[in-house]
Amino acid sequence: MSTFKDALGREWSFSITVIEVKRLRELIQVDLLDFASEKADQMFNRLATDPVLLVDLMSILLTDQIQQLGLDERGFALGLVGEGLDNAMGALIREVANFSGPHRGKLILAAWNQVTTGLKAATAIAEKRLAEMDVEAMATKRFDAAFAQAQERFGS
Repeated sequence: MSTFKDALGREWSFSITVIEVKRLRELIQVDLLDFASEKADQMFNRLATDPVLLVDLMSILLTDQIQQLGLDERGFALGLVGEGLDNAMGALIREVANFSGPHRGKLILAAWNQVTTGLKAATAIAEKRLAEMDVEAMATKRFDAAFAQAQERFGS
């Protein structure tokens, strides 16, 4: 069983069994077994870049708890933003690893560690480049080019 907190501080717990795998295949065409196959990269990328899909997936896994709290789709989704989304994704990966057994589970966790390490490195590089950017010089260069083009086209 995996547990996570959403952005509103609500705690959610779930397990993955064959029943959940089948339900996800049927309802949203997501096969959690892809995490333990040659399709793992696609699966990580798909869920990491499509928050709507991740929220749909989590709502299926958490249907009983959502109903017990009297939440609708919107009420549930309000907590799955920012850190809440990250927490849900981490819990999902841990639970898929638990479901997949010790050997495949270790590979899934190692792959997820590489994904998160890569994301952190890419974020650091982007932040550094943005901080070094001379926005005023870039704007001046573009303005000067547009102004020169207008002068050529319409005369001075």
